[in-house]
Amino acid sequence: MKRTIIGITILMVFLIFSCNRKNQESKNETENNQIEQLEKSVSKIYENIISKNNGKYPSEIKLFGNNEISDRLKELTGANYKEIVEKFNVETPIVSENSIYKLTGCLKHNCPAYMITILYDSIMDNLNVIVDRNGKIMEFKEKEKIHLTETLKRK
Repeated sequence: MKRTIIGITILMVFLIFSCNRKNQESKNETENNQIEQLEKSVSKIYENIISKNNGKYPSEIKLFGNNEISDRLKELTGANYKEIVEKFNVETPIVSENSIYKLTGCLKHNCPAYMITILYDSIMDNLNVIVDRNGKIMEFKEKEKIHLTETLKRK
């Protein structure tokens, strides 16, 4: 009789732990699915002409055309926008690392005299523009300063 009671008790304990484990696994799977959906929706929120065109040249995608980023650049740089566009002649393709995108342009035949760097943080949806006029640096920040890794600086 004692063996039967002990056997039934062990079986009940085993069943309870099995059910709890299955419930926990199901809960974890549901949480993981919710996290994946949230990550997908967040990444879609901040897609734009820069983040969609990694590796392409700004002129190829008409960066300074009629688009949201161009409008934001105009607002960010104000009276300097026209000069930036006019002197964005020699350009590099869009490069990225860790959701930070970088593209540069400079004055034709005189890059050191006028260099423009545009940075975009796709996680924070933040733009920065750095203009170097013969060593005099002007920084335009939408939200906060975007920090580059050494690798991205060299790209």
